[in-house]
Amino acid sequence: MTSADYFRCDPPRNVVDGVLRLMDKLDLEYSSADVIETESGQFYFLDLNATGAWWWVDDAYNGAISSLLVDELAGGSNVNR
Repeated sequence: MTSADYFRCDPPRNVVDGVLRLMDKLDLEYSSADVIETESGQFYFLDLNATGAWWWVDDAYNGAISSLLVDELAGGSNVNR
């Protein structure tokens, strides 16, 4: 088994839209998604995690994940869908 590097990326809109469509179809308000970007820049969707862990990667996004979750739980909706 090899190690992997984790870093912030902005997946293409079609990847984001596909994940959001699947979440809507599964009636999920929250989910983390596992996606791989190859060295050539191709993205591959792996899975959704309805109770997915996110805190370990929140630093890469300057706390944006936790901020959005707090906003959602407080009744706001600043999530960019």
